[in-house]
Amino acid sequence: MTNNYPKPTKLETMKKIILLLIGLTLSSQLFSQEVVQLYVHEQESEVARPENELKHFEKVTLLAGEEKTVTFQLTARDFAYFNSKSNDWAIKSGNFDILIGSSSRDLPLKQTIAIESTKAAKIVLTRESLFKEFKKSPNSQAIYEQLVQSFTGANKKPETEDEKKVASFFEAMLADMPLNKLILFSGGKFTEETMNGILKALNQN
Repeated sequence: MTNNYPKPTKLETMKKIILLLIGLTLSSQLFSQEVVQLYVHEQESEVARPENELKHFEKVTLLAGEEKTVTFQLTARDFAYFNSKSNDWAIKSGNFDILIGSSSRDLPLKQTIAIESTKAAKIVLTRESLFKEFKKSPNSQAIYEQLVQSFTGANKKPETEDEKKVASFFEAMLADMPLNKLILFSGGKFTEETMNGILKALNQN
């Protein structure tokens, strides 16, 4: 018994909904039932996610030589992950693989699509947030640059090659340090009061 999975016959984006029509052909002399499974794989994920995430499945009954079309409707949630820091679902723009087959170990049908998120995930910063997280958050990039300048002793953005090297050195050294540890490391340049004020202002936006 052989099930032949052709390429998707239709793939289009409609108001945040993707319609995926799959023509499933069963080449067998016998009556058969097939469970068609659809998985999503994010090619470059910044968070821990399963390699392939099962999103949809449908049981199909086919007679010998019969051909049926299976329709899967994917929404934004099918590409989202739960952001524990913002306590909400978020989608990162990028390429996702749509994988279809009869089981997680048999996925002969593959289609790659580009997803563009129209809503940036809100990053909630805390005392335990790493210094490098301030660089990733759009509303804290200015604060990040000011902190780097305070640690390098500069009063402006680095311009010369030597200044840029010094700034890069401090960025690399501080990258994986929690924000609250900077208080001890700063020698009084970064205080508890300053940290609390920064966090309050950023997380109110």
